[in-house]
Amino acid sequence: MIYIFDIFMLHENESTFMPIDTLHAMENPGVIPLEMIEWK
Repeated sequence: MIYIFDIFMLHENESTFMPIDTLHAMENPGVIPLEMIEWK
């Protein structure tokens, strides 16, 4: 199995896309609460 890691910072009012069945992890280094909306 091959693992590919992309690490990047999202800022306020930015978004990202993760394909179905993608393993992922998120971390919030800031003081403003993280708001995550999952759309299926």
